[in-house]
Amino acid sequence: MDREKQITSRKTNTLSITEMTFDKTGLYHCSYQRGGRWSQFSDPLQLVMTGAYSKPSLSSMAGTVVAPGETVKLQCFSKINHDVFILTKEDGDHITQNQSCIPQDGGRQTIFLLNLVSSTQAGTYRCYGAFREYPYVWSQPSDPLQLQVEAPRAWHPSVETQVRLSLAALLLLVMVVLLVEAWCSRGGPSVKSDEPPPQWTDKHR
Repeated sequence: MDREKQITSRKTNTLSITEMTFDKTGLYHCSYQRGGRWSQFSDPLQLVMTGAYSKPSLSSMAGTVVAPGETVKLQCFSKINHDVFILTKEDGDHITQNQSCIPQDGGRQTIFLLNLVSSTQAGTYRCYGAFREYPYVWSQPSDPLQLQVEAPRAWHPSVETQVRLSLAALLLLVMVVLLVEAWCSRGGPSVKSDEPPPQWTDKHR
């Protein structure tokens, strides 16, 4: 039996949830029975319901373009007094929860630290708010924050800037030549001495 037939012959089971509610969120596992024995549980699947609360805001305290090796602080703020905040990264399974929240401007906020960032941490981030009583019931997502990790670029002047620099250098050279000519036309610097001129005396007198 080839591989395609092996795959299609496998038995699967589907759990359908027609209406998502608070009590259906959480961690799900599955297992199968064969020969009267049950398999081990699968890895957990986190089922989350979003959109239960208004969206928080997400901002970067260091800006959205940072250099490799920097520590980036992402601030998530909500006017609702959430006691759990979640940071997610698009096109990845990067999920971070932070239960250390502080009051701020009539709401709550938390800081997510990205230490020693590299190009792998560049991407689109969003944050959510939740409560410890219902950790899998999240708010609407914040507006996306695009984080770019780029090495500092060497300065390359434009053609217009190069022309201006060349003209400035030429003008400076002309001024130096004119100053030298003016100095030479005056016969150079005059030498002054405070010593009296030598006097000759006749020793035969």
